Amino acid sequence: MIFNKNNPWSTPLECLALAAVFLLALGASAAAVTLDELMDTAMDKRALIKAHEAMLEKSGQEVLLVKGRFLPTIDLGYQYNNLDQAELSETERSFFQSRATATWNLFSGFKDINDLDSAKKQQEIRRLILKGVKQDIRLEVALDFLEVFGAVANLEVAEDALSLYRKEQHNVELKYKVGVLKKNDWLKIKVEAANALQQVHKARALQEQAVNNLGLKTVTRVKATQLDFGCFSHIPVLDDPALYQTLLIDNRSEIQALRCRVEDFKISVNSAKAQFYPKLDLVSQYLTRDDGPGTSDSGEESRIMLRGTINLFDGFRKNRELGKARLDVVKVRADLTELEREMTNHLDNLFLDFSVSLKNMDVADKSRTEAQENLRITRLAFEKGMLTSTDLLDAIYYLSRARFKLVDSRITMFRNHFRILRMVETL
Repeated sequence: MIFNKNNPWSTPLECLALAAVFLLALGASAAAVTLDELMDTAMDKRALIKAHEAMLEKSGQEVLLVKGRFLPTIDLGYQYNNLDQAELSETERSFFQSRATATWNLFSGFKDINDLDSAKKQQEIRRLILKGVKQDIRLEVALDFLEVFGAVANLEVAEDALSLYRKEQHNVELKYKVGVLKKNDWLKIKVEAANALQQVHKARALQEQAVNNLGLKTVTRVKATQLDFGCFSHIPVLDDPALYQTLLIDNRSEIQALRCRVEDFKISVNSAKAQFYPKLDLVSQYLTRDDGPGTSDSGEESRIMLRGTINLFDGFRKNRELGKARLDVVKVRADLTELEREMTNHLDNLFLDFSVSLKNMDVADKSRTEAQENLRITRLAFEKGMLTSTDLLDAIYYLSRARFKLVDSRITMFRNHFRILRMVETL
């Protein structure tokens, strides 16, 4: 049966590279682990995410820290004074003084407001960084899950090839014993069967390695037989590249973070301008004096002051800081433009790769079908003595290679699919 895009698992049972994996998913228990579940597990367990969550929480503390500037500061002080003046009596020279001061900034060129906005932008940037890290980890899990799927399929192909070689080896051995074939015909197939066994051992080891890598990325131990590969049972449809271009510009964390960075540097410009404005503080002070027991000079005093200061000249440092802040805005805007162009180009290339992988999968499926037919015809001709054992071995090899190519093209297609979803952060 020709490969059908709408039902890719409609191929014959001989295509073990695909059908065996599907049967594995169908035969799995109700507790079979899906790709989505493994992604969620990684979100809960990966230390990298916890580290970035801590940084996000730290940025929240920075916001609260800046908010504290809008509240007055209250200080308490207590000091002992001993004046070295001969005309004063002993009790006048020594006295204790306590002070309570409340200071409230009324105006500082809107610097506090700008700094608060900047801290909020920094918090948003940190949130976007965390979002991007989560998408990266989801992509890692998806690609490793796909590698396990491919390893399982390749193992099935290798085992099927070994079965074919052993079957033909048995048939040729019987014909050799009755004198129909030469010994070298039997030895050729025996050697190929041994090579196929080595390929099975290698494929089994690669499967275990893929499972181990998946466990590393998800911080959990799984077995290939516990995984549900049902998500690979249908070909994904990505038929509107323009929509994904829009999603890229709107969703991509790095782009959004740079946009926030532009706004943050604009705020920094306003904050630098604040240095040119006066600073106005309201100060309330309460003082008491205690000259010790037996004296009558103790007293208290209350003051309320409105204190204003403005810098008239500081060696043009304010101007330099303002100029630097404006240049930061220019640079980050240029970085944003370059990033958008680079990622848009990357997404275009991924769509091209995805389209090529779909075509290659169709070609690989037709090649597999033709290789199956070639093996059938070659086997019949070999039975009649019209072809040699070399022709039979070649036919088995061509079929195995076609099956491996079909698995590889399918893996490539889904790999491109996952990377496209990661680009637009919908994975």
